Amino acid sequence: MSLTTKQINFCKHYAINRNLEQSALKAGYSKSYSRKSAYKILENKEVVEYIKKIEDEYLPQEIKDLSFIGISKLKTIINDDSNRATQLKAIILVLQMNGIINKDNEYNSRLNEDDVIVPLIPDEYKQYFEDE
Repeated sequence: MSLTTKQINFCKHYAINRNLEQSALKAGYSKSYSRKSAYKILENKEVVEYIKKIEDEYLPQEIKDLSFIGISKLKTIINDDSNRATQLKAIILVLQMNGIINKDNEYNSRLNEDDVIVPLIPDEYKQYFEDE
């Protein structure tokens, strides 16, 4: 089975921004599907493999580094309880990036624990995620 044009476009956008809903919209999926079911696209092994291929072949190492550093900064913000408003915004951003809530902060009720995809962190980036 080969990837559709929409799936290929989704992969290109998702490899860069890691936002399920926005990647699905930019790839041509409907607004409704993008909000509620975009996570299903990542259930296709060919899609996941193509995203990895894009990352490996086309994304410069600097972008990968910045992505992991950015995620680690979000973790720092989430763990810092001195500013609750900033902490909440960081948590909302992480939930949106993983497709758990949409941009209107509505919970994706179709998700269950097995649907949430947690990316594997390469060894060279684990230092950014270790507890201080």
